[in-house]
Amino acid sequence: MLEAVPATAAARAEPPLRIGPHVSPAYGRLARFVLVGLLLFAAGRFGWHAGGFALALTGIGVVGLFTAPLIVSD
Repeated sequence: MLEAVPATAAARAEPPLRIGPHVSPAYGRLARFVLVGLLLFAAGRFGWHAGGFALALTGIGVVGLFTAPLIVSD
């Protein structure tokens, strides 16, 4: 459940403790882009060898469907 908290208590909250070096969010976006690209390529290649163009297109579609949370996060 959510409870109302006075603004003074929220201002006193400490930031979360970071372990390790700070990395720019751009690296996360780049990593997601590379991962999704690799998965799409692998699905297309596997589908092409398994059954031609139709299965390649289907594999790419399925990977696109399941990787949507990776692409759209944030």
